[in-house]
Amino acid sequence: MSDKGAVVKSKKKISWVFVLFLLFILVLAFLIYTSFYNPEFIQNITGNVINRDIITGISIQANLNSPDNFKTTSEIDKMDLKISGAFLIDNKKYDLDTASIIIDNFEGEVGFDSKNLNVNGKATKIFVEGIPITGKLKIDLNNKYSYFKFNNVYVSDLSYESSGIVKIQDDKVIVNLENDKFSLKKFIGDIEKSGNNNFKIDGLAEEINAGSINIKS
Repeated sequence: MSDKGAVVKSKKKISWVFVLFLLFILVLAFLIYTSFYNPEFIQNITGNVINRDIITGISIQANLNSPDNFKTTSEIDKMDLKISGAFLIDNKKYDLDTASIIIDNFEGEVGFDSKNLNVNGKATKIFVEGIPITGKLKIDLNNKYSYFKFNNVYVSDLSYESSGIVKIQDDKVIVNLENDKFSLKKFIGDIEKSGNNNFKIDGLAEEINAGSINIKS
């Protein structure tokens, strides 16, 4: 009886060693695959959260004329908007002549052109004229606007001809643009627009092109 017990225990031990060995092989194969053959695999699984996590980058502050149009999908810590006209929050219509809106913890798509601002996604808290609305909120607006600011927004790519001042790496490089090419890749930071053509950028980017200047992190 004691010999049989010893044999059973040995089989269990071998089984666990085999399972652990297989797990080790699978993890190693996954790391090799994602590191050398498909580094964007994890990003495709987890979405924009990882895409916008730029740990190191080139600091940039810019005051430029605005692009004709802009669109990105991102998480945004906070949005401050001043718009006019009706909009929807959780399918409830708010029909105001003008409205000041603050949106916390937004996830979705934002875009704008010279006239309209588009916001389509979800948020955890929204203030409409200072009145809070909380929950898992769906927001849908396409309105004329006079001002907006996005805090901690991710932009994969932005490129257009621009005029204004670009400051790079804490003012170490200052570029004056006059209808010159301006582009960013993998930017994370704040974007602000007021009036018709006052467009501000403050954050980090993986690559910056400003006129003849090209800098990569």
